[in-house]
Amino acid sequence: MSSDYDGQDQAYVDLERQLVVAVDYADELMARNDRLKAHVTRQRNELDNIAHLIHYQSHLKHQDRWLARMIEEGLVTIEGDEEE
Repeated sequence: MSSDYDGQDQAYVDLERQLVVAVDYADELMARNDRLKAHVTRQRNELDNIAHLIHYQSHLKHQDRWLARMIEEGLVTIEGDEEE
């Protein structure tokens, strides 16, 4: 036997499922945002590092070391300078 509330009960169950999906998606977006913030912070720090190396006219070996590290980590690609 069905009651007058069966439709409302089903609507509530459906809404609860949608809420769980929405909360999971929000959590995923927040995690992505945290990763992006960390990446941007790292890039800003590296930019700051090279700016200081250039500003204080550091020896080219220090600049070369920085560049080699950035290439190794995949943050910088130098066209036409591929190793054979």
